[in-house]
Amino acid sequence: MPAALALNGVSMNASRIIGPLAAGAIIAAFGSAWVFALNAGLSLMAGFVIMRWRREHKESPLGRERLGSAIRVGPAVRAGNRPRPAGRAGAHRPVLLFIPPRCWRSCRWFARGLPGGSAGTFHRAAGVMGSGAIVAALAIVRIRSLMRCSGC
Repeated sequence: MPAALALNGVSMNASRIIGPLAAGAIIAAFGSAWVFALNAGLSLMAGFVIMRWRREHKESPLGRERLGSAIRVGPAVRAGNRPRPAGRAGAHRPVLLFIPPRCWRSCRWFARGLPGGSAGTFHRAAGVMGSGAIVAALAIVRIRSLMRCSGC
């Protein structure tokens, strides 16, 4: 699971670097209308692929659970599965997933406030953030071994 999460992070951050670079190159070479045309074409292709996709349905041996009952049972299951004191750090980790997007959104205001700040400043800052995240994802195995915790 950690390797899959790291790969997901790499793909998201690589798209944050490659997407603006490609869009900038297309705008410089052909104009901004072509970026919108490319985006529309790729969206139509993705929609076509999703419409044509046929998933093999596998019936669950437990049967289906109704949404309302799942919502009612969820808090009770959570109350019965309280983490042990050593595992409480892991219970708070999902909160960390909400911090980077907030930093990402505030980066444009940070770039605008710098002397000579412009769209280029924002894209450079975004590239540095994405590159750092990719390096961290590639080094996650080493980082986890340094932390030496069983539940990390």
